[in-house]
Amino acid sequence: MKKLLCIFILLLSVTTFALQKSGIKEYDDLDLTKGEIVLYMDKEGTVIDDPSAAQYYRKSFGKKGSLYLFVDFYSYNDSPVAIFKSSDSKGIEKMDGKYVSYYPNGSLNNIGDVKDKEFNGKKINYENEKISSIVDFSHASMEV
Repeated sequence: MKKLLCIFILLLSVTTFALQKSGIKEYDDLDLTKGEIVLYMDKEGTVIDDPSAAQYYRKSFGKKGSLYLFVDFYSYNDSPVAIFKSSDSKGIEKMDGKYVSYYPNGSLNNIGDVKDKEFNGKKINYENEKISSIVDFSHASMEV
């Protein structure tokens, strides 16, 4: 019985982090069990102090060059929400570079280039593990 329970727990932990590959080697090679929790967030993404009330939490994977690498996780199943980089040590004020987000089951939601917390360049959206649309934000202009 103990063996069966151990096997079940091992399989559960493996499937928890079975993410669809993004094609970004640095992100795909991350050991998601490592990293340091740097903050907790409520369902609106507001930083909170109470881990038991958190919908999400953020882990830092240290500084890579001039940017810190972060992964946000769903609190209820510990699977990644998003992987991104920031020059801010908590990832609150800035977000620059490649941004990858996931559905709770680990399949890709979108991949895009981000500058100052906004998509800047191509954003690829996924549904059912296939590309559903590509939006190019690099040529977008706003008219008032």
